[in-house]
Amino acid sequence: MNDVKSPVLYSTLLVEDDPAFIEQLSQYISQVNFLSHPIICHTGVDALKVMATPHIDILFLDLTLPDMSGLDLLRASRNTSAVIVTSAYSELAIDCYDFDIIDFLPKPYDFNRFLRGVGRVLERIQTTRANEVKPAPAPDKEEIYLKSGRRLERFAYNDILYIEAYGLYIKVHTLDGVFAINKRISVLSEDLPNDRFIRIHKSYIVNVSHLKRLESKAVWIKTTKIPIGITYQPTVHEHLQKLGISAKTS
Repeated sequence: MNDVKSPVLYSTLLVEDDPAFIEQLSQYISQVNFLSHPIICHTGVDALKVMATPHIDILFLDLTLPDMSGLDLLRASRNTSAVIVTSAYSELAIDCYDFDIIDFLPKPYDFNRFLRGVGRVLERIQTTRANEVKPAPAPDKEEIYLKSGRRLERFAYNDILYIEAYGLYIKVHTLDGVFAINKRISVLSEDLPNDRFIRIHKSYIVNVSHLKRLESKAVWIKTTKIPIGITYQPTVHEHLQKLGISAKTS
C-alpha cells in the first residue's frame, strides 16, 4: 500500500476582536487542510507577545483593535509572517500595502474570496522558503530564454540587472535595455539560480552580481535604489550573508 503524505501545516494567528468574524474566519481556516487551528488574539498587546516568536506563518489581521490599529501593530512588531488584512474600511487598503501585506480582505467576505487570499499567501511562503542558496548552475546554463511578445529572447544571466513585476507581466532590466516579458514574477523566480538572483520584494528580483550597495531596507543596482519588502528582509539578509554580502552601516 502506498504511503499518503500529510500536507504541510502552516501556523496561523488571528488578531480580531469581533466574535462574529472570529467564528467565521476560524471556520474558513478549518476547511483548508494545510492551515493549522489559529491562535486567537483579541488585542494588539496580546498579538505582539505571540508575534515575538518565529513560529507564525500566516497572520490574519483586523485593522481596528481595542488598544491599537492593525497598522500600529505591524509598526511595533518585527513581523516575518505573511499578512492578510481584514477590514470594513477599504479606503485603508493602500496604506496596508506599504507594509508588504499579501492581501486585503474587505469585510464582509465569502469563502471563495478567503481562498484567493490564502492562495497568494501560499505562493509567497513557498517562494520565500525556496530562497535558500542552490548550487551554481552548470557552465552550459548561463542563460535563460523568455518570451517577449511573439519572440523568444535569450538573456545571459550576467546581462540581467534586475526584474520588476508589471501587472501580469514583468520587465527585465538588462545592460542592453528593458524588455517586457510574458511571465509572472513568481514563476520566473523559480527558474533562476538562487545563488545569483534573489527575490527581495513582491515586485523585484535582483541579480546579486550587480549589487552595488546593500542597506537594511534597500539595495542599489547601479544607480537604481530598490526597496526590500518588510516580510522579505530577514530572509534576504540571511541569504546575502551566506554569499558574503552584508549591509552597509554608514
